[in-house]
Amino acid sequence: MTTSKAITTSKIFNSRLSGVITSAKNIQKNVQELAEFAFNQVIEHGNLTPLRDLMSKTSKVKAIRSNLLEAYIMAHVEGVRKSVDKEGNMKLVTKKGEKINVLARTVEWVDYKKLGDDLINPLAKLSEISLDKKLSAYKDRVSVTTSGVALTTQRALLKAQLAALDFQIKTFTEVEVEVEVEAA
Repeated sequence: MTTSKAITTSKIFNSRLSGVITSAKNIQKNVQELAEFAFNQVIEHGNLTPLRDLMSKTSKVKAIRSNLLEAYIMAHVEGVRKSVDKEGNMKLVTKKGEKINVLARTVEWVDYKKLGDDLINPLAKLSEISLDKKLSAYKDRVSVTTSGVALTTQRALLKAQLAALDFQIKTFTEVEVEVEVEAA
């Protein structure tokens, strides 16, 4: 254990507390950046090693909610399952006959809650028909109330997802228009 200045005053306590909170937020931010890099490695190269390393190595760090991180990763990568080799090392392997697909992420790992794939990943599998249906469904959900009191947390999440979905529709439409122009 490293030696540090003893906490003898409220000023030292508040300073130390502020440092701990800043450190925790930085850890969360850094883990998200590592996860995004790992997801991109899967997308660009089909390389599962960074995801595997992120899951296995963070599981040994008590300051990181590794079960939540693992659930977040596994919910956003289709066609992969977790396995353990003979030496007890964790591996990620491709499911037989399935293609690896990295799903869109609308929340960071630390905010992830397993509420159902549609709620967490409204952009997971897009098609022209599904975009309109999902947009309509999210507009309906945003106005949900219980006993006249808005479900603020769910509503905020749905608003963010609605904005992301609306952006995706605009991008999807722009790409479709560009393809039609090039074809002509």
